Amino acid sequence: MADVVLVQPKVGDWDRVRSHPAIPLALLAAARVVAKEFTVKFIDMRVSPNWKERLLAELKEKPLCAGITSLTGRQIKYAMEVSRLIKQHSDVPV
Repeated sequence: MADVVLVQPKVGDWDRVRSHPAIPLALLAAARVVAKEFTVKFIDMRVSPNWKERLLAELKEKPLCAGITSLTGRQIKYAMEVSRLIKQHSDVPV
């Protein structure tokens, strides 16, 4: 069980162009702030084909909150998809 769930959404077209996804630095920075007091779980849409199942399983454990990072552009679409899924299946704050 994680106290905090952090999600890295797909980037969009850049996911197909890059040979490897970039390290999710924004989420790592956020995790560093809370990691001393809380357990943190990362879910990366770019590398996890079953990210929805993983996220729903984490939500069943009632984490304190969920966080999503996003850049301006197409990635917002995927971040909104994650946010909607969380809000439809739990009352966990995003």
